[in-house]
Amino acid sequence: MNLQREHWDKLSSFPPDASVIDPRDARGHKNRYITSLRNHALLEALGNLGLDSPVLDFGCGTGGISAALVATGRKVIGADISPGLLACARDRQLGDDALFFLFDGRGLPLASASVDAVLTYVVLNHLMDDHELQAMLGEIHRVLRPGGRVVAIEQVRRKATIDPAVWQHRRTRAGFEQLFAAAGFQIEQVDILRYGRIPTIHAVRFGLWPERMFPALRSAERLIGRLVGVLPWDYCDVRFVLGK
Repeated sequence: MNLQREHWDKLSSFPPDASVIDPRDARGHKNRYITSLRNHALLEALGNLGLDSPVLDFGCGTGGISAALVATGRKVIGADISPGLLACARDRQLGDDALFFLFDGRGLPLASASVDAVLTYVVLNHLMDDHELQAMLGEIHRVLRPGGRVVAIEQVRRKATIDPAVWQHRRTRAGFEQLFAAAGFQIEQVDILRYGRIPTIHAVRFGLWPERMFPALRSAERLIGRLVGVLPWDYCDVRFVLGK
């Protein structure tokens, strides 16, 4: 855990989106596209939840999701293992509507059934061991109130891959679903949002796809996802909507 914390602390020196998405995206176009896709997908699935009780931004990183939640009038609690990333989140100055705290990656210092919803983006991928992930999902289930919802966007492959260099375990869709079900969640919706290496991402990276066209590209990628599923040679960002 200490080595992983050091890894994220080093990345906190990059611009906020680059720290948690792609630090190699020097121009920032790709990260802005993925940020817009991420925030739209999370808020869409959240619906009307989180208007009366806080939302947990699990693995909040530099606070991009938290800022999007606060902009909708919600109160948010952000948890992360990295002091460096949390410093970036606090620099957003979201006021009394956002509380950020450092945690040990194991137990959440929150009361049971205390949050309306939990949002997370490519965080569960970094819990390498299935038993470790199972335990963390149990904690998320504990703090979520009955009737609440988890929206998790995670990178999925047709065959699971593990990259120890960046602490990343890209599981299969079925692998994630089994772990979610074992933790007591009901799987309400699963959909592919984005492909990692679809050719248009290069046009986005180099600024050849204008930002005003990002919504059209988001819709096209989701349509492709519904039609063809997970490709054998690529990973994809998949949104899991879970109920309690």
